[in-house]
Amino acid sequence: MKFFLSLSYKEWIKVRLYVAIAFAIALALLIYLYSDVALQVRMEGYPTLIYKYLIGSHILTAFDMLPIVAGTAVALSQFLPEMLNKRLKLTLHLPAPELNIISSMLLFGIAVYTVIMISTYVGISAILSNFLPREYVHLELMTFVHWSIVGLTAYGFSTAVCIEPTMQYKISIALIGFATVAVSMWTEYIHATYIFPMVVVLAIASLLMSVYTTSRFKRGIM
Repeated sequence: MKFFLSLSYKEWIKVRLYVAIAFAIALALLIYLYSDVALQVRMEGYPTLIYKYLIGSHILTAFDMLPIVAGTAVALSQFLPEMLNKRLKLTLHLPAPELNIISSMLLFGIAVYTVIMISTYVGISAILSNFLPREYVHLELMTFVHWSIVGLTAYGFSTAVCIEPTMQYKISIALIGFATVAVSMWTEYIHATYIFPMVVVLAIASLLMSVYTTSRFKRGIM
């Protein structure tokens, strides 16, 4: 436990600026959401507003890229300095199993990302609950959950790209990650809710890929 806390403090020093920026962006989007919905209520009235959303208008469009940007930023802030300053190999030689070290780093990044997403989720829920029916609010929140899992996939692939020691594999992982994120986002727009379990599996696979690239890096593959 003490090892995890020490490693987490080191990681926090690297990511704290990016976390503050992510929270600032999320807050700005929440303020925009409240202002936009409140204005539409005043201009169009509740019946028209509710009807417009129920026939398919998407109220959270401004939030769709937030999870992807946040996940990518957390990953880059964690692992890019490690690679540029050649510190990762030293970190992996700490008196602890390699899997424990990289798992602790990943768990910290996931925890930070999750806090950002949960805070945004709560803000969205509080705002929409003041204006829209509970059933519609639930659908919008599930959409945001979907995006949040896609953002976790972006975190995993970004981490793998940073750590992977060979350029050709970096490019391959980046292309696969981009395609995976794009397809995962697209499935939400066609309401393919049956794809949701696959999106979760892809997020887990992206994190496991980070562990695999770490193993390749420690073995000195060039």
